[in-house]
Amino acid sequence: MNYAFGPFCLDVQGETLFRGTEPIALSHRAVALLRILIERARAPVSKDTLMEAAWPGLTVEESNLTVQIAALRRAFKTERGANAGSRHCRAGGTGSSARWS
Repeated sequence: MNYAFGPFCLDVQGETLFRGTEPIALSHRAVALLRILIERARAPVSKDTLMEAAWPGLTVEESNLTVQIAALRRAFKTERGANAGSRHCRAGGTGSSARWS
């Protein structure tokens, strides 16, 4: 499954975020956080849920979450006025779209 929003596309299976066709370097933990935020976009997501998504079964300092969220924020910096609507992207012949706002 893929999620597309604005100029971005998250390839869930490949654990890769793309801006257009260019991959953006993110850790697998940042990708896990992004995925859960997208999947639960219409509802609040607790810190504990985020921690479990990125570090399943592990006890880690909250500062690790802060670092991964900062990495996501850097990845999403775009030109002023960039469109953040929905798009359709394909991988392996299939694709699905998601709205991100």
